[in-house]
Amino acid sequence: MAIQKFDADLDIISKLSDYPSEDGLETDAFKRKFDLGPNLLKDYINDILIPALDQIVDVEALLNGILDPTLTKEDKAARAREVGLALNARKMDVGRILNDAQSLGDFAISGGKEFECYFTGDNTVSVKGGRCIIQGNLIELPDDYSVELNFQSGLGGTYRNDLICMRVTRDADGNDAKSIVLIAGTEALTEPSDPAYNTGDINSGAAVRDFPLYRVKMDGVTPSLEKLFSTDRKLKITIPASGWTGSGPYTYTVKAFGLADRRRCMVYPAYGDDTDANIAMREACGCLCYTKRDGQNITFTCLEDKPETDIAVIVEVYV
Repeated sequence: MAIQKFDADLDIISKLSDYPSEDGLETDAFKRKFDLGPNLLKDYINDILIPALDQIVDVEALLNGILDPTLTKEDKAARAREVGLALNARKMDVGRILNDAQSLGDFAISGGKEFECYFTGDNTVSVKGGRCIIQGNLIELPDDYSVELNFQSGLGGTYRNDLICMRVTRDADGNDAKSIVLIAGTEALTEPSDPAYNTGDINSGAAVRDFPLYRVKMDGVTPSLEKLFSTDRKLKITIPASGWTGSGPYTYTVKAFGLADRRRCMVYPAYGDDTDANIAMREACGCLCYTKRDGQNITFTCLEDKPETDIAVIVEVYV
């Protein structure tokens, strides 16, 4: 059975003029525009998605079949497997539909230990459980989950990035195996690259998908941890003055891990309490002309002059 796709136009706010009066909207009508998108999605879930899923599998009937006292042990096991497969099929359908409808991407959500991470030795790091959305699917590790990961020592005069990832492996039956893993990078003499990680589609059969949580940064033999996700839809990123490439225009690309990576976001300066530092950063921001986003990549462009000081920005999902 084919489920009707959610194809409503959610570009509601972005199509408004800069001022409500330009669209002939009074205050109440303007405020209702912000509720329109969520209400469209709510109506789709309640009126189309849930009834359609109920027709795909009658879970109650399957459960009653398992409890049938006339069945043999083997028949009950077979029925139980049918229930598991049916529920997994529903899980994949829901994940696929939600991911397509809201373009969710992968991001962490609040609750539990929120993937707390800390060094436990010279070459070991401990990571706790947490919750995240991966392609429309809730993936979670319990509060009592804990894993200790080992990483290689660094080499003097080199740099390396390792990635700590939440990994979900979904088999052909839709069963998920979840764990936290470390993916080792390679040494570099200057700016190191992140190692490759799995980006398979877990809503389309057996696949592995990784969600980066932390970067273990090796500066020679000294390790440090960089958090790559946020549970409040905001992420602070620093653009170093030394990292720009080109000769006019100048560009700098960063990865905004841990946000809803296919939804709209805004980028704005993250000023602190030091007035002199704020003035210097404001002057540096004056060099920025525009930004573009491609999935997790955000590219900043300066058409003429590049900044002479670091710039701290906040990347925030707003739709």
